[in-house]
Amino acid sequence: MPAATYTPGSGFGIVASLATSTTILGNIHGYRANKFSRPAIETTHMATTGGHRTYIAGDLKDWGEIECDVEYNTQIDYKTLAASQAAETMTVTFPLRGNAVTAATVTFTAVLTDISPTWPKDDLIMATLTFKASAAPTYTAATT
Repeated sequence: MPAATYTPGSGFGIVASLATSTTILGNIHGYRANKFSRPAIETTHMATTGGHRTYIAGDLKDWGEIECDVEYNTQIDYKTLAASQAAETMTVTFPLRGNAVTAATVTFTAVLTDISPTWPKDDLIMATLTFKASAAPTYTAATT
């Protein structure tokens, strides 16, 4: 089966801007940005009244994990990508809609933590890529 190709801006795909090059990771079939969270710090003390615990929001934010189901690309060394110690910049390009001239994107800094390929009998060879976000994502709206 020939490797699928993805040209940024042509569909729903992901590109990694690695320290040494830009790598097209492939056409996306599913994109899941998991929840944002931050800790709740308990402030309850012996003089707290009302019978309820009290909390304040912590400063350290966790942008969670991002999962992408992509067409497996035989030209990419996924093991080397996963072994990278540095957080990399990832850009997801969404399909053009309506009269949009440029596609919407989401860019995030993340570490690739998991690659789960699947080889079904009568379907595309796919891989689920899991990234751990290191900072807040940047959303760019499509332009018309």
